[in-house]
Amino acid sequence: MVEQVYRLRRPKESPLWRCLCAHFYDFIQAYPEKYEKKYGFLKPVVEDVVNKYLDCGDLTKGFARIYCENCKKSMLLPFSCKGRWFCPSCHEKKVLLFGEFIILLRSSSYGGQAGYIPEAHHLSSVALAKEDAADLL
Repeated sequence: MVEQVYRLRRPKESPLWRCLCAHFYDFIQAYPEKYEKKYGFLKPVVEDVVNKYLDCGDLTKGFARIYCENCKKSMLLPFSCKGRWFCPSCHEKKVLLFGEFIILLRSSSYGGQAGYIPEAHHLSSVALAKEDAADLL
């Protein structure tokens, strides 16, 4: 098993985060006049997804305190937006978990049952590093 080390994200250093933080609200204000006639109304989900992304990984927006049972150290783990396809960090986690799922299906642990796909909540939540997943394929 690969030893997992949590690396604190720094979402506010991301070019995407900085661009959206600086310009998204201006875009929302200008959208009806400049773009609505050509592209239609802006669905409310767009603003919801961007707002969740801007809050993702921000300790001031919420966190969980986690403890290591071995060394007894604790750390704060910021909440994530779980925004697959939009948030680069949350999307990468989903991709790595899906890769682990595919590796699991390719193994003989399911006895070659054709068409059987276990529920996602039965999978481990430990994501493999990209290089480790490539070695297993």
